[in-house]
Amino acid sequence: MSYNYDQCVSSIQAHRLKAYANTNESPDAAPNSPDLDALQQSMDGFANLSKHCPMTPLLWMQYAKDTEVLMHGLYLLDSSSTGGGGESKDNDLHQLQLIQAKKEALESSTGILELALAEFPGCSLLHLYYLESLGEYFYQTENEALHHLIRSESEGGGGSDTQTSRNKLSQAFEDAWENVACLSCEVRELSTHKGNTMDVEVDDVSSTIQHLSLLFAKWSKTPMGGGWNDEMMEDFNWIWDEALSIVNEVNGENRARQIEWLKQQKAALLETLDSNRRNTSSLANVLSAYENDIDVAMSNEGIFFPYASLQKRYEELKTKTDNSHHLGKYLEMMKRVDSKWDEVIMGNNNRWLLGLGASETFQAFSKYASFLQRSYRVLFQKGAVQMSNSLQEHIADHKYSMITCVYERAVSECPTVESLWLSYIKFLRGEYTRIRDNLKQLGAVQQENIKYHEELQELATALKSTSQRSIRNCPYSCNLFELRMTTLGLISTSNLEPDDITAVIQEATQLGFLNANREAMLSMRLVAITVVKRKLLSLVSLGSLSSSANGGNNGMDLSGKDYHQDEEINNSTSNTNKAKSAQYCSLAPAAMEEVQDLIEDHRSLTEAYVLGPIALGLRNAMGIDDTTNELADRETLKCFEKLVKTQKPCHPDSWREYLRYVSTSHLHFLGDVSSQSRPDDVGAVPVIIRQTRALYKRAMSSIRKAGKPTHATDSRGFDSNIHNTLFQRDYDAALSDLCHEYVEFEKCFGSEESLSAALTLVLSKMANYDPAASLLNVGVPATEESGKRKLETDEPTSTVQEDQMHDEDDGEGDAGESRSKRTKVKTNLKEPKKTDAVHKVRIGKIDYPAHPFTIHISNLDKSTQDMDLVDAFRPLCGAIVHVRILREKIYGKGGHHTHGESKGVGLVQFEERMAVEKALEKNGELKIGGKLVKIHRSHMPAVGIVPQGMHRVSPKGEGKVSKRNQQKKKSKGEGDGDVSMECDDTENGTAMAGGRSGDQSRIQSKSGGALTDTKSKTRTSSSPGSLKLDALSFKPRVIKQKPKISLGNLTKKN
Repeated sequence: MSYNYDQCVSSIQAHRLKAYANTNESPDAAPNSPDLDALQQSMDGFANLSKHCPMTPLLWMQYAKDTEVLMHGLYLLDSSSTGGGGESKDNDLHQLQLIQAKKEALESSTGILELALAEFPGCSLLHLYYLESLGEYFYQTENEALHHLIRSESEGGGGSDTQTSRNKLSQAFEDAWENVACLSCEVRELSTHKGNTMDVEVDDVSSTIQHLSLLFAKWSKTPMGGGWNDEMMEDFNWIWDEALSIVNEVNGENRARQIEWLKQQKAALLETLDSNRRNTSSLANVLSAYENDIDVAMSNEGIFFPYASLQKRYEELKTKTDNSHHLGKYLEMMKRVDSKWDEVIMGNNNRWLLGLGASETFQAFSKYASFLQRSYRVLFQKGAVQMSNSLQEHIADHKYSMITCVYERAVSECPTVESLWLSYIKFLRGEYTRIRDNLKQLGAVQQENIKYHEELQELATALKSTSQRSIRNCPYSCNLFELRMTTLGLISTSNLEPDDITAVIQEATQLGFLNANREAMLSMRLVAITVVKRKLLSLVSLGSLSSSANGGNNGMDLSGKDYHQDEEINNSTSNTNKAKSAQYCSLAPAAMEEVQDLIEDHRSLTEAYVLGPIALGLRNAMGIDDTTNELADRETLKCFEKLVKTQKPCHPDSWREYLRYVSTSHLHFLGDVSSQSRPDDVGAVPVIIRQTRALYKRAMSSIRKAGKPTHATDSRGFDSNIHNTLFQRDYDAALSDLCHEYVEFEKCFGSEESLSAALTLVLSKMANYDPAASLLNVGVPATEESGKRKLETDEPTSTVQEDQMHDEDDGEGDAGESRSKRTKVKTNLKEPKKTDAVHKVRIGKIDYPAHPFTIHISNLDKSTQDMDLVDAFRPLCGAIVHVRILREKIYGKGGHHTHGESKGVGLVQFEERMAVEKALEKNGELKIGGKLVKIHRSHMPAVGIVPQGMHRVSPKGEGKVSKRNQQKKKSKGEGDGDVSMECDDTENGTAMAGGRSGDQSRIQSKSGGALTDTKSKTRTSSSPGSLKLDALSFKPRVIKQKPKISLGNLTKKN
């Protein structure tokens, strides 16, 4: 069912422009009637458009206006054709016909506006137009009743219509009470005039005063921006005086006493209003920032409506006030000012209220709603500090209605934004679940409280309406269609009609937006089956509850778990089956196989968990005895319980075997072995599902987290030379399978809460899971190739520990074995190192971690430059950080300013990791400089830590020729280390003597007293390296040296 939205709207606007082209809007001249044929064509266009998609608020207002004008014109044509000439008619009868024609037209127009408000209840402009149209209808009804009273034709009928119109107008004011600030004054002022016309007729002063007091009390508690809160007192004085003038006219006998009483009432009311205005002013200041953000966002997108133009009516009403006070004047004030609305409805270039709100407007409304939701949740948080500010008090009074008003305002501006609808429905579902749970916790006595049940019913109606409107405004969203089906399952308390779910699928198919997306259509069908299946389980659980109340289940309590009537339906796309739609073309063979596997998988799960237990329950209900199988099941369960309780921690495969037996066998008994309860009807289905979930929770609580080292006590190997994985799978791999099965079980048979809890638990268990490490531990024997033993250490602690362990094993027998299970035994096998880098680069015999952003290019031509690599890789792989071709270094003068010869290799560093993978695909295929290059991963980046030539170097020998200087220092250090410069006069009596030549110096060694030549074998006495920087080794060449006298000779002479 295809259509062109822009073409439909353009056609409607063209017919409307033609219809109103001949109307004369001059107040002096008589207005010409519009073209009724063109109006009829525009009406047909509106009807055609409404069949395909919901109309926007402005289109609804135009639709209502055209209907009113067309019905009024047709009624006048009919009355003129049947009544003859206009001059011969009675004037009163003609006036009555005009009133009736206007009334009938307004009745059709207001009916259309009611449909519009059901679609967009948050559009304030639509509310105001509806209220003024109702005021016009009320005015025409009062005039009709007055004419009937004068002519004495039908006194009873007119009174009935008048009372109906009054009740309808009162309800409309109550529904439109929450509006944006700039329209609050008009709504209250209309309500005041309506009260003046209603209450004075019964001559009841107290009712009039009570109506006005309630009106201004609500007005003072409503947050208003733009200065309306400050100007409220001026409006209050004017409206109060106008109302009291009518009271004084009607009740003239006790005027003085009434005036005194009214002054007291006004003083008390002013005191209350002043207190409310102070609180409202602070609340408006808190919310003004979000309101301003919304106005700015709408202005930027060109959809902001100039509300200031609507204040014209309020000023006109004040100027019309004169000194004469009569009821007819206030009845005239209820009439609609068409000149004001023609500027809004007749404009063809307007962008407001056409559903053109985009992301900026949505973000502004979303921020506003999120702020209110955070403040709203504080009211229900246990232990939270309750803030006594104006916002908290206002939210406590209005509850969630304040948040829904913001969402409805956003929907009226951005009806085609999917995220807005998802957020709105999620909030309503949360409120529905919260109130439902509160009712459940209150007990049987409190559940009779009608207030809470009405609130729950109101939320259910809002959920149903909102989900329906969401798919009408966003027919392209698969998520909204799925949410619509799960919402129907959520709010269906007693029974769920499968036809309602089927209607959602049919609507999605007929709209045609998702027909090309086969995955989305299959997903919706799977969700539809899931909703119906889970509702079936809920009904089965209800049946078991009734039987247990009668003693059928021996008092087994099935309430308050997961599968009652208040169970929230899971909105995940579980693996369920569905027949292929006849409206689709045949699938490809590969896709058909995948769909078939999906259906078979779900069928096997349904057979194990649902159909099998139901058949068992029916067989037991028929009286078939199966005591032998029941005893066998009990013994099997005891074995499994013993298996999972013996191991600490228990291996995941043990729990998987336990769960596999529970799910695939038709158990007669499941639960605590000491219990004698036996579900003997179809209620066994939810019982088995709940207790299977309990087994999964026990399994997850008894196993350890993934990634922790496995100790020797976990092994089941019978020989130390045989690896334990031949008898038991790797722990982390088994844990991964158990977690996957747990999540799949919750997707198929769990609620949203249980699925969320399962995902949280699985994520905590698998946080440190490393699939690569698990693969290394699978089936690898402990040989010399896979691991090396550590070297023996001389630490005394390890020897003592080994001796203690050896003594315990030899001397204590069983007691030692029990303690050895608690002892942490160290293994001599090296465990594989866990590294973050998956890829390695081998340089020689060493593996280095690969740099994640850099590639190594080889087989480059000598003439290839750095920019050639940039030109080659940037178009193929993306942005580049740095490119460097490795070249030979040039020493000497100008080495840092000239380029050496290329080594034929280079490095390219990218900004993204995926660019490296793209470049590796071009290995052996890419030509640079006429040669095919080789591309591999690099262990070093292309950009150095510091630029070349900026390293720390010493200009005096420790820079370019640092290796030669290091060799000189080393040889110099060896020569100095072999020389002993000590002299011991008392012990050895040796003397140090020196000749004139100074060519040799001998020093007596401490150990043997022998003289040792201190000269290096490779040096001469005249070499610079052999001279000592000492005062004794200083040899002046010009001055004649004096002979050196030893101390030993002087002692002998003495």
